Amino acid sequence: MNSKGFRLISALFVGLMLTGMMFYKSTLVTKAQGGCDLSGPYPTPTPVPTPEINFSSLSSYNLEYDASTAPCFTIVQVGAGQDLGAAINQADAALCSGGSIEVWGGGEIMTQAIVGHHIHFDSYTYYCSTQTGEGCILLKDGVLAEGSSTIIYEPTFIDLDGHPAITVFQSYADAASPPAQAHTGLSQNIGVEGFIFWGRQTRSDGGVRSTVNLGNCHWCGVMNNYLIYTSSIGIQFGGSSETGNFADNVLVYNNQFLTLPAANIALVNADHALVIGNIGSAPGFARGPSGGGNSGIDIEPNSPLDHAAFIGLYNNQFDYSGAAAYGSAILVQNPYQSSLVHDITVANNRALDGCPNLTTNHRLSAGVQTGRPIGNLFVANNYVTIATQDCLAIYGDGGVFQDNQCISTGGGGNFAVYLKAVHGVQLLRNLIWDAPNTQTSTGPFIYEDPDSSGNIFSGNTVCVIHDPLYQTCEPPRP
Repeated sequence: MNSKGFRLISALFVGLMLTGMMFYKSTLVTKAQGGCDLSGPYPTPTPVPTPEINFSSLSSYNLEYDASTAPCFTIVQVGAGQDLGAAINQADAALCSGGSIEVWGGGEIMTQAIVGHHIHFDSYTYYCSTQTGEGCILLKDGVLAEGSSTIIYEPTFIDLDGHPAITVFQSYADAASPPAQAHTGLSQNIGVEGFIFWGRQTRSDGGVRSTVNLGNCHWCGVMNNYLIYTSSIGIQFGGSSETGNFADNVLVYNNQFLTLPAANIALVNADHALVIGNIGSAPGFARGPSGGGNSGIDIEPNSPLDHAAFIGLYNNQFDYSGAAAYGSAILVQNPYQSSLVHDITVANNRALDGCPNLTTNHRLSAGVQTGRPIGNLFVANNYVTIATQDCLAIYGDGGVFQDNQCISTGGGGNFAVYLKAVHGVQLLRNLIWDAPNTQTSTGPFIYEDPDSSGNIFSGNTVCVIHDPLYQTCEPPRP
């Protein structure tokens, strides 16, 4: 896409976000996805301001490129049965500094492509047929990979130990860091934008590899992509922290996910990350049995040295209607109780699971789940329907939870809001209620277990019984 196109999209999207229109167009909650009526007299709170994403900041994440200024360019096009990966490598080696590669006509990538220049794919269809567990296409520092709604099919390779190949785009530093697959390498200024990644792998690894993995990347972004029926994690930032590296200043923006068997977005070792305007639907594995734990966004360090600080999750939506697997929409965890995990905002997100008046299986476990202490955690203005366990599962000390709305959640011994062995939590102005004709078991309560203490409750409204006209809410709870 040229720079004018990027500028137009950026300006339009920023306008939507700054006016609070992306998911909150009305002053009243109106309808959840699926057409069921969830209207009520409750005005939605003012959305939390979303950090501005504009044309100049997209440049910072290496998500814009003006091909007209390239000092040189080359066109790569191969015939049927020829190796597109080898042709890309040959073109990349011969190209001048700052040049651009144009890939035309579709084809099969048999040899792993290693790209050191801007690369743009046309709107044809491409197939990853590499025989490696690492990425089909490796991107070096300073590279933007652009598609034009380009379809790329994921690999089908399975190694002798039964591990499936999943990854399409990977940073070169992440793949090449010694020893093999150590994922410790540091990269910078890499972008992936404008692709449709289509799944075809017959086996899922349950959440080990990812379709796009930029590892420990600084000033990198993944924007405007679709992931459809892919076979593990969708987009991941953060690799191993063993050598002290971590992802920093990264953006995951306006991507869509359909039926993934693991987290749509994973931040495992990342600081200063923004995850904005992404949409996920119907989690599960399209070509086999689906496990559990299928989250929309997962912040979960894998070692005591992993980073997770100054992270913002804004205006994302995850709909579990028709899902084949259970999971929680947003997980924010600090399993090692590390001081490197702090300053995380979860705001203006929607976690949905169909209509309360339907008896179909509901598979959204929790709307937002937190674990272990997280300094300066702020969870605000999130909207959750039909979470079968908890709307807000609070398992970590501290944090402010305010202006969230939980509709027909809890049940089966679970609660809409559950505070488990926590201290210093502030629960402010949250609204918990059951929609009329709810057919599922619910627990419209705020429950603080006996091991919790020192928590603050103020201005929360918990409605156990509604009259038919929504005029009263009885009895109120703290």
